Amino acid sequence: MAAAAADDDVKLESFLQWLQANGADLRGCMIRACGGKGFGVFSTAVPDPGSNDGNSPLLSPSPELTRLIRALRRYLDMLPSTFGSSLWFTEEELAELEGTTLHRATVIQRKSVQSSFDEKVKGLVEDLLHVDESASLIEVLFEDFLWANSIFWTRALNIPLPHSYVFPGSCGDEQIGTGNDACYSGPPAQQEIDNTAKDHSADENSKSSNTESIWVEGLVPGIDFCNHNVKALATWEVDSVGNATGIPASMYLLLADKSSAEAGAEICINYGNKGNEELLYLYGFVVDNNPDDYLMVHYPLEALRQIQSADTKMQLLEMQEFMSTLRTIATQEHELEQVASLLGEVGSSEDREISDAEIQSAIWEVCGDQGALGLLVDLLGVKMAELEEGSGTEASDTELLEQFDSIRSEDYASESDEKHKKKSKINYRSCIVYRRGQKQLTRLFLREAEHLLELSAKEQT
Repeated sequence: MAAAAADDDVKLESFLQWLQANGADLRGCMIRACGGKGFGVFSTAVPDPGSNDGNSPLLSPSPELTRLIRALRRYLDMLPSTFGSSLWFTEEELAELEGTTLHRATVIQRKSVQSSFDEKVKGLVEDLLHVDESASLIEVLFEDFLWANSIFWTRALNIPLPHSYVFPGSCGDEQIGTGNDACYSGPPAQQEIDNTAKDHSADENSKSSNTESIWVEGLVPGIDFCNHNVKALATWEVDSVGNATGIPASMYLLLADKSSAEAGAEICINYGNKGNEELLYLYGFVVDNNPDDYLMVHYPLEALRQIQSADTKMQLLEMQEFMSTLRTIATQEHELEQVASLLGEVGSSEDREISDAEIQSAIWEVCGDQGALGLLVDLLGVKMAELEEGSGTEASDTELLEQFDSIRSEDYASESDEKHKKKSKINYRSCIVYRRGQKQLTRLFLREAEHLLELSAKEQT
């Protein structure tokens, strides 16, 4: 353990020298080890009013692969070699997620990453390596691509950059996207998660003095060592013209509340209002009692195709919200005819296309909420059955969590395998925290849906 710590110290010192050589200024802060979280950014003193913490110039990629690798060597040495995200789980660890949306998303993404490597990446990287004779004998492994993929998606920041910086020499009169049009380009399987969890990181963590900007994902050495905290001490900002840092197109940390930055306090940023499903999928950690946790409920597409008037209902389902979708699916044949009649009256009175809001209003007026609530109760019941079949009850998860938290790191068999066992313990604990939260949400939503269904039934009678 002492040898590993000394090795980390050497890498850190080399990296700090590299940051300084490349124009980074650690003003009022420092990077150091922070236990199981790897490295973090910490305050060294209470800053003067109006001061910034640290800034990192954005590095343009070198056209020569070997030159780029050598230039980033000391940065790459600081990065983790493994991750706690579900993509890196062993089969035994992944089995702890059975019955959850995250299990399904992980399986899909593993196949997608493997396919990308086999069909695109492997051949391309081999061609690039052959350009450098010294690297021509290096074997390109899937594990290397998985590592690079994880490095990017666990550390990338959504950065608003001037159009001229992203496309130097291009016409300035072209249509330019602004911050309001920004979107997060996550891995394919993550789209399933992103449908219910908005990514607020761009709004909370970044500002740009240049309103005409293009949002891109990128690595910013230094700032990317900031860990996540909902009550973050700092935000990261872009200095497009260099007014704050003296370096155009640079980034810097700005303390949100300078009076709270005591010497030695870790300086965290907020990754966004993310539930444990997204945090574990992307970053490899969970938050106990996460206030932003959410539940995904699926209506199988195969089942939708088998119900009465499936084609008509699928046309009505476009651009509908959750309860409106359930009302549409639960609609009976005779109710569909009444909905069509109402919409026909609207369409005949005015020569225009019927809006989504009018479609939803017509369905609600004809069907009410009883059918939708009944369907919701059924879906939540199926969800709970899947969760409990996969990993037991909420009570059993609570008991397991108490057992895990009672185990001390000193109880491990030997120092040599302590790190591996500790990592495995963290992964198992993350699985339990996440799936227990899913069961809690399902139980609470199911209770509320049953109550509303009962009230709706009384109103009908």
